Amino acid sequence: MAVKGLIDAATKLTRSGNVTDVIVPVNLVALYPSALQTTFVTYRGSRTSPNCDEKVFWTVFLEPIFISVEQVNVLLN
Repeated sequence: MAVKGLIDAATKLTRSGNVTDVIVPVNLVALYPSALQTTFVTYRGSRTSPNCDEKVFWTVFLEPIFISVEQVNVLLN
């Protein structure tokens, strides 16, 4: 599954201060099934943190993409 590739890449990240180097290329489009590539809505909105600038183009998939708690923990650490 493509999510596994992202999780594997996340375990290989190196951090130095506020900089994170991605040493493994990750194809984000591969994270969702091809049917979802056309099943989404978009809208213009604002950031969710101060200054809440209205400069965001949100994309919302109509079908959720599930990952496990363990996978979330890898991405958060």
